[in-house]
Amino acid sequence: MNQCLQKSEEMPAATKLDLYKEHKAEYLTPKKPVLVKVRPAKHLTITGKGKPGGELFQKHIGALYGVAFTIKMTRKFAGQDYKVCHLEGLWWGDKEGLDFSAVPIDQ
Repeated sequence: MNQCLQKSEEMPAATKLDLYKEHKAEYLTPKKPVLVKVRPAKHLTITGKGKPGGELFQKHIGALYGVAFTIKMTRKFAGQDYKVCHLEGLWWGDKEGLDFSAVPIDQ
């Protein structure tokens, strides 16, 4: 039998950390408004300007996920597996009081 396969078969499966399950109150949308206490956390981020789904956006998202999954696999091989979180977006306008929904999507 291949020595690598034999070793991997003998290794116990690590429990996979799922931050969505661990912090359900921060991700589930209740029917009525509630206050949610969110503790500080570290995130991988990109910033930019332009159309979501545009060429530059896609390039940046690809790089973001490349880093996220490289970190994940490094931790997994060290015995600490986790679920990579979903992509979240924060959008805002440059001018206070401007109706954000009226700004063209590419700006």
